[in-house]
Amino acid sequence: MPEETLLKIAFSVVTDQFKVLKKGNVAGNVYRLLSEQPVALYDSPTRGAHIMRRLKPGTLVVGFSDPGEMRQINTADQIFGYIKRSVKLLPVPGLDAEGLYDAEKRAAVEATLPPLDQMGLAFSAAEISNKRNQKYFMMGFVVLILLGLLSVLVLSPASPAK
Repeated sequence: MPEETLLKIAFSVVTDQFKVLKKGNVAGNVYRLLSEQPVALYDSPTRGAHIMRRLKPGTLVVGFSDPGEMRQINTADQIFGYIKRSVKLLPVPGLDAEGLYDAEKRAAVEATLPPLDQMGLAFSAAEISNKRNQKYFMMGFVVLILLGLLSVLVLSPASPAK
């Protein structure tokens, strides 16, 4: 039936958008710190936590998706800590957590990254891409709901008149 095919297509669109938006990764994702000032790396997510070190702007880190005011990160030399969620992170394509810990792979990717003064443009492009993906997801979700309602109306048997 064509209705079932449309529903399968709409469902696959929504499912693909969920995959795009939900990029949770237990191993974490590699990001570049987008900051003009050094970023404090704290030893715990609590107020008054001890600052273990300050990370230079542009430093590559592994970031984890976690709720709260602080974000869990791991540095290239495998120092685990927390940074404020207000610090902007730019995803680094082509490098996973394992690659960040490998000095040769990290150096190869760092050589391809834009200079720090151009990072703002790259961050803006990443935000625009993310917003576009969210918009497509919402459109797919609305289409799926509308198709579901339409199929219920069209496929439901007409009730006899009393």
